[in-house]
Amino acid sequence: MKGIILKEAGGVENLAIQEIATPQPKANEILVQVHAISINPVDFKTRKGGALYAAMKEDPPVILGWDISGVVTVVGSDVKTLKEGDAVFGMVNFPGHGKAYAEYVAAPADHFALKPENISHAEAAATTLAALTAWQVLTQQAAVQKGQHLLMHAAAGGVGHYAVQIAKHLGLAVSGTASAANEEFLKEIGVDHFIDYTAQNMEDAAKDIDVVFDP
Repeated sequence: MKGIILKEAGGVENLAIQEIATPQPKANEILVQVHAISINPVDFKTRKGGALYAAMKEDPPVILGWDISGVVTVVGSDVKTLKEGDAVFGMVNFPGHGKAYAEYVAAPADHFALKPENISHAEAAATTLAALTAWQVLTQQAAVQKGQHLLMHAAAGGVGHYAVQIAKHLGLAVSGTASAANEEFLKEIGVDHFIDYTAQNMEDAAKDIDVVFDP
């Protein structure tokens, strides 16, 4: 199969397409033919030598990426929840060596969920890291409760727009900050009170806030 190898830390010129061995899934893993990936800040930080690079270079070749969507082609002997042909998406092996920049990825089956039929592989691949960040902050770190009022900064951003929708699903009121260009979008996804941070005074605009989320 083909994979995109990071030859050494640095710029994009250090990425190269190479023929590499197709991974063989372990008993608890599945092999996924990759249809789409997403690139997050952790990808380019690692590429430049930060973030997770030090650990990944000990397991060559270094192949970046964690967020994928694709189709199951091989199922490990212990896997009972997924089958060959299933469309799946997930954030694989994070914060380890994800190896998503490749035609096939092997990872534990419990790193995946079935892809909803009404979204594309590209949309699914773009979901996981951002949506999981939003979910974990709201439900674990902030431990939000129904009826609370969330102030979501950068509400139209990658993490922010998922956090808005999760918060509404959990029964929170949401005030969201963004520029005026994003007002209609944010109201469509559930923001109760829009704050244009370029034109409004935050102390005056944000009232009776229980939780502040600033990604």
